[in-house]
Amino acid sequence: MALPSENIVQNLISAASRAASSSTSDFDDFEGLVQETRRSFRRRQTSNGRKKSSKVKKNVFLFRRNNVDFVPTTKEINYLNENNMGKREKAHFERHWSVPEIESHIHSLYPNVPLNLIGFQLGKCDQSRKIVVLSNINSMEDVLHQINQGSIYVIPNRDIPMDEVRLRINRRGEEVESNEDIPRHDPVVRRRNPARSRHEYIPENVSQEMSLTHRPHRSTKETVESTLPNFGLEPEISGSLNLYQFTVPTLPEDAEKIQLEINRSNCSNDLFKFYSEENVTEKRLLVTFTDEIGVDGGGLTKEMFNLFFSEIEDRFFRDLILDIAESYIYIEGKFIPNDLAKTCHLSNNALAFLFDEIRYEMGGEQVCLIRKPGITTTMKSMISYGETSTKFLDTVGWGLDENKQVILDTPSHTFSGKLPLKFLMGFAEDYNKGILNIKQELILIIARSFKNSYMGEVDANVTINKIEWKIRHVMPSDRQKLKLLNRLNKSSTAKIKLAYRMCDLYELPAIRETASDIWAIKTTSSLERPRYIIIGFQSSDNTDDRSKDATKFIHAGVNNIRLYLNSEVYPYERWNLDFDRKLDAVAFYAYENFQRSYYGKDMGEPMMSIEEFRKNPLFIIDCYHQPDAMKTSTVDIKLEFETRETKFPPNTKVHIAADNP
Repeated sequence: MALPSENIVQNLISAASRAASSSTSDFDDFEGLVQETRRSFRRRQTSNGRKKSSKVKKNVFLFRRNNVDFVPTTKEINYLNENNMGKREKAHFERHWSVPEIESHIHSLYPNVPLNLIGFQLGKCDQSRKIVVLSNINSMEDVLHQINQGSIYVIPNRDIPMDEVRLRINRRGEEVESNEDIPRHDPVVRRRNPARSRHEYIPENVSQEMSLTHRPHRSTKETVESTLPNFGLEPEISGSLNLYQFTVPTLPEDAEKIQLEINRSNCSNDLFKFYSEENVTEKRLLVTFTDEIGVDGGGLTKEMFNLFFSEIEDRFFRDLILDIAESYIYIEGKFIPNDLAKTCHLSNNALAFLFDEIRYEMGGEQVCLIRKPGITTTMKSMISYGETSTKFLDTVGWGLDENKQVILDTPSHTFSGKLPLKFLMGFAEDYNKGILNIKQELILIIARSFKNSYMGEVDANVTINKIEWKIRHVMPSDRQKLKLLNRLNKSSTAKIKLAYRMCDLYELPAIRETASDIWAIKTTSSLERPRYIIIGFQSSDNTDDRSKDATKFIHAGVNNIRLYLNSEVYPYERWNLDFDRKLDAVAFYAYENFQRSYYGKDMGEPMMSIEEFRKNPLFIIDCYHQPDAMKTSTVDIKLEFETRETKFPPNTKVHIAADNP
């Protein structure tokens, strides 16, 4: 089937969003109307003896995933309860309620979950703790008859997006609701000095969960177990489209109505043909299915779009091999200074500073998490790339200043660029194999403020018009495809070993104004102990200030930096730095040696010369070689800072990018 034009796709998306967000009548479709009519004319029989109460109390449990088979574990139940799903005890139901009334009541039990848009089924738990979907339900009496004394399990028609449940935000990331519903998972940290708490930068709208990471050529861990025959792909195309987060203007009450007959077996072709006409999106749809009788009150329209996205998934996304390592986030937007007569321009690494968090999930499991990607990618890029990489970094937004605005068209104020996943995540940098038959999600959280993305004399309005996740598809030859299918047919499941590295960002908001300071970063397992530590000092007022460059670091008069992993100290010798007298060769050697140690290059190619390094220094501690005893115990991670001056400068913060295996 030929691919439709972009206009047709946009019309379909708008119509589907409108259908998903519109309210329907009491009877979403003809079947609901028939069920209610049957209930009204059903003969009511009463047995002798005590009259049965019209009300009943039942426990209700909402799953997040659509493909659940068994009752979840206690840990998963607690997780769902913390995220506004899970169990609702002693919910009241009326025995005479019809199916629409039951659904409406369950919607009210979970107000923060868009069940009215996703849809759901009811289920029960059998003796083997397996979830069984209820069938032939016409009233609450039918539900009670099938579940007996058990609980009611709510199974969504599609996986519930966590970002929609946790916090409803607008495009700028500004909160719409209070923070009381935001889950906070505080990790248990053992500290030698309880009075000095660990300071780690975590945005307010982000859960404090640490991700498991892995390093090549070291021990690996089986992190993903996927069911191969099941894709579980979301209807959102290419992972960048969420119909429930679009705001589409509603149609006026007097909008023209148009009758649309759809063939269930060929829904996509019918819709592509229908939306190829102009001005169709301005009309109200009344949907009927071929060879079926029904009255559309909105429910049939939603059902039609559900069928459409399911068919698109089967036709275009089934059996695709995706090259995630070479994928990138494409961004388009507008940058308009408030006063065009004054100086204002996009700053270095502007695109990465548009986000507060970027998270990659595979099969529902978190694979890679980048907090504060602007500062994280700045620190990693300054030590990883050399002069030959400058052309590659142009479209990323690297090196932008007042005289260099290669991604911005000044007359039209439009900009465009890309953020390769290799630039953002160690997973894409290390794992370069194709991935198939598993759901993949890329979650982006927009920054609360865009002031780190530009510099100038006046404020500016930054608008993001388009964000797309572009992924290259791998088309194997027939012989290779046959080998792959034979592998899939041998087993229904496969354990995939993912070995990769990533950087976790930590921030000390203010170093003590003393001659020395010790920062207890965290206590972690031997698996997550760091191999490299990247340290950068900045002034505290360097963030969210259009007059300051958010990618500039200072030496802060530091004399020595030492890393403690339990009793092991790195580096063994003190550096005894003095930047004012240019006694900084030891720190520059650690900087230029990083590429040889980390990437295995014969000769490192640092991005900065020694003079540039003195103006914008980063301090690297190589702790890759560790004793065997460190591999079997928990690890306390601490940093010690010393200065030649009487005290560190006031309002100095410290960024740490810890490279974990």
